[in-house]
Amino acid sequence: TSRTTVLLGGAALVVPLVLLFGPPHSRVSDLPIALTSMACGGLILYRMGSVVRSKARASAGLAELADQDALTGLGNRRSSDALLDRLIAAADPSTALNVVLIDLDWFKAYNDEHGHQGGDLLLRECASRWTNLLPRGATLTRYGGEEFLVIDPDASIEGTATLIETF
Repeated sequence: TSRTTVLLGGAALVVPLVLLFGPPHSRVSDLPIALTSMACGGLILYRMGSVVRSKARASAGLAELADQDALTGLGNRRSSDALLDRLIAAADPSTALNVVLIDLDWFKAYNDEHGHQGGDLLLRECASRWTNLLPRGATLTRYGGEEFLVIDPDASIEGTATLIETF
């Protein structure tokens, strides 16, 4: 964290500052030692900062992967559950929150006939086409296997029914 970096930076400066401003204790000039110590401390702090930034980027990437379905690129069940929790917590009781579970009928038979690559292609194609049909504010996630979830917080029941009929 930045606090740790600041503390270590301060600690790295203690020895050079004591050498520069402390009581004289040797005949050898302390200036080269102090400057070298400060340079080394600066390099260490720079490297620590880059490690911290790299770790933060990796953590953000892992968080994104944890919420994304690798096959379709849609949000996964975890992300849809989190979105639903947020929407329900913030919901006005007078407004609709439409949630539709879509299950691809006979997907197992299709997958058996066309192989896993064919099944994967079908899932990706459904995800792509359905995403393009979504109105603004609606979300499509892969809920699991051949199940998809449409979360439409702003539409009427009729509007969501019409949307689902186009799928």
